[in-house]
Amino acid sequence: MEQSPYVKYRDILLNEKYGTAYRLGDLVLGLYEPGRFRLRRDDCWGGFDVRHRQIYQELADWYHEHGNEHSFVTVCEALISRGERQAEELHVELTRLRATKPSDYPSVDDRTNEDSYKAALKSCEHFLSVARSDGF
Repeated sequence: MEQSPYVKYRDILLNEKYGTAYRLGDLVLGLYEPGRFRLRRDDCWGGFDVRHRQIYQELADWYHEHGNEHSFVTVCEALISRGERQAEELHVELTRLRATKPSDYPSVDDRTNEDSYKAALKSCEHFLSVARSDGF
């Protein structure tokens, strides 16, 4: 029997820490739950090299042929769990930041406490917004 690409590329989808690996995961989630995860191939296809295009094509072809089979669902559930966990961590951090007085925030990179606080707050708000727009 042919090996599922969700088994073959599981490590890339779940453990690799580079942009195209994350986009592959996002695209897979779009197959799994398209109403919630809205990234589509045309949104990021230009940033994929030949290898990653081939990987995505294998993943999409397998899904279209086999549907919600075990290896696909297992990877999707792990991706969703990771995304939800990261979004929750960002929410907790944002709540903590908002409860902190800017003057009490530690200064970073020769910035004032207030400037460091504003930068941290802006960054956290941005990443939480991205997580929410990504379906988490």
